[in-house]
Amino acid sequence: MLTQNQTAIRASCTGGLRYVVLSALMLWAGAPEAIDYRDVLFPQPIKSAPPTAAQPGTHQRGIAGRKPSRQSPAKTKQATALTRADTSSGQYRRISKPGDRDHVIGQDVLETALRTSTLLDIGRHYGVGYEEISLANQKLDMWMTGAGKQVIVPVRTILPDTPRKGIVINLSERRLYYFPRTAPNSPAAIKSFAVTVGDPSTPTPLGEGRVLRRLLTPTWYPTRALRQYLKRRGDELPNSVGPGPDNPLGAYALELSIPLGGPDRMMIHSTNKPWGIGMAVDLEGRLPMFPEGMEQLFEMASVGTPVRIVDQPVKMAWHGNELLLEIHPGERLNRSSLADLAEKLYQDNTKGLAVARDSKVMQSELANPTGVVRTIAKLQ
Repeated sequence: MLTQNQTAIRASCTGGLRYVVLSALMLWAGAPEAIDYRDVLFPQPIKSAPPTAAQPGTHQRGIAGRKPSRQSPAKTKQATALTRADTSSGQYRRISKPGDRDHVIGQDVLETALRTSTLLDIGRHYGVGYEEISLANQKLDMWMTGAGKQVIVPVRTILPDTPRKGIVINLSERRLYYFPRTAPNSPAAIKSFAVTVGDPSTPTPLGEGRVLRRLLTPTWYPTRALRQYLKRRGDELPNSVGPGPDNPLGAYALELSIPLGGPDRMMIHSTNKPWGIGMAVDLEGRLPMFPEGMEQLFEMASVGTPVRIVDQPVKMAWHGNELLLEIHPGERLNRSSLADLAEKLYQDNTKGLAVARDSKVMQSELANPTGVVRTIAKLQ
């Protein structure tokens, strides 16, 4: 029989290597004995001083401790042809045009680390999750960044290739987008948040639905899938956990019409343990967010808001005279399929155009995805 602490860690991070590494980190950090199943990382307050302000023009992400800067909505027309290509993944074929400026939001930040900074500290300050900040800084240590080190904060992103309506979650990206009804095509108005997705053993389902209920201080009823998972290991969960610091749903939740199996439904919710946000580890297949990000989303999303869950590891679009590429590792496509998809998108977006292509950039991102937006071609 596992102890409560061991059960919690194993339920949060399946796989022997992750279990050993995270257990060691939690012991090193002096983690408390009573930890719920979502404890992916040891709980501790942000240690670093607030990083410098984001560059002007940064879009509105869920940033801890302060309000992001605002832009005036640009008067641009959407020049995009959308045709459904793969209904199983939610992948559209976007054919953007040179001169477009409504497919990209945000501006990357180059942050100088303090002696006590971790990548998680810096990432959370800018609303960036675990995998995003890790992939963008693969040569830096996650826990001991080092004073004076330059940290890339990947705030800039290409919008998913979907209708711009309501809530869109891109699983490969570990990111949620909110398109307001008043200005769904204005990059300045679009909100973006880091999100955790389902563990490979309990993947978050693709699909479309809507917000059914807005829940303030919700009670957590563990899903059937999670109960079965722990029962096979000789452990059990309580029937419910009421509002409070031990509730893994946190203070806010949106219940969706998308089913999870049996009576359980998909939820977007806050968390009481934020340091694992931005990973594929949720054993209920649900979508936890940073508490400060979920609070913002809760205020904006109403009952009936449409929700679309897609998986688009490769995104591409024109921005001015530059064709931009963004690749995330993803779980549903192998490297060959990623390469085929990237090449198809490139051909679609450059058909009939005279461009100067930088093939090395695409090859580098396919071999080792960073999730950072990069230029792969320029209009001649």
